[in-house]
Amino acid sequence: MRDFFIAMISKESLEKFKRLYKERFKEELSNDETLRKATRLLNLYRAVYCSPASYQSKEQKEYDRRK
Repeated sequence: MRDFFIAMISKESLEKFKRLYKERFKEELSNDETLRKATRLLNLYRAVYCSPASYQSKEQKEYDRRK
């Protein structure tokens, strides 16, 4: 499954996510797994808490304004 949105996540945030994941689940993640899981978590957060307009392209927003 492809990630809906690839976020720019800082190295420090990824390291913190990796540490918290290990504390909670007692499992060490690779860097790739960490990025994938952190990105999916952010996508879920955005899907639940962000407005759909934040996912629209600039062209779509302009089209919607002209209707």
